[in-house]
Amino acid sequence: MTPSSLVKAATCVWSQYFPEDHHIGVPHAGDARTAHHFSLVSDTDGRFQAALTFRECFRSGGEWAPLLQCDLTQADVSIVWLHYTELLRTGTPDFERAVTENIEDVLHCLGIALCMRRHELRMDAEETPDRKRNVPMDRTKITVRLHGVTPVLPIAALKADVVNQFVSVVGTVVRVSAIKPLVTRCDFVCAKCNEATSCAFPDGKFMPPQRCENSPCRCKTLLPNRSSVDTVDFQKIK
Repeated sequence: MTPSSLVKAATCVWSQYFPEDHHIGVPHAGDARTAHHFSLVSDTDGRFQAALTFRECFRSGGEWAPLLQCDLTQADVSIVWLHYTELLRTGTPDFERAVTENIEDVLHCLGIALCMRRHELRMDAEETPDRKRNVPMDRTKITVRLHGVTPVLPIAALKADVVNQFVSVVGTVVRVSAIKPLVTRCDFVCAKCNEATSCAFPDGKFMPPQRCENSPCRCKTLLPNRSSVDTVDFQKIK
């Protein structure tokens, strides 16, 4: 893949991993925002550089290639399980520290790396240069989940010293709520100028914009574009 192809493959899924970067993306059918609202991810962004490094590890002959137990070219692949211990064993001390202290960004970058690898594999499957160039970009998000995480802590052992760190816990679930959708991003269309304002809700706290971002307008009436909503499944356990 060329550097520009890698950037575009990452850009297509970027805002699904980092909703706060709602300006990074590629327009698609039904999007209320026009092309000038979007931009490509910067190839100097540290998260993109990390995803590139992870992609190289997943390529044929890479340290993590044996960890992949699925065919990324299949259309129904949206979750990939990786063995935690093996992932750390083949990584570097810096990687192990990042997993412990900044697991959320690491998992996001791993997902983006797999999305780039998916596009690369689909291009490799085509026979002619023209067909390789015309492989469509897949916007399906790949979520990375880890198994075999150690050590395992009882819930009662969770103390202040593990706040913001990645831990594995064991306990007895006595009650669960119904699964509900949690909004992570939505576009709001101005009732006056029809410009779209995109808002991210990374923690699920729904806070719509107070006014239109179009400086000549600044209208305070904005309507949610329901077709633009991104959601995740949400459930409470006790």
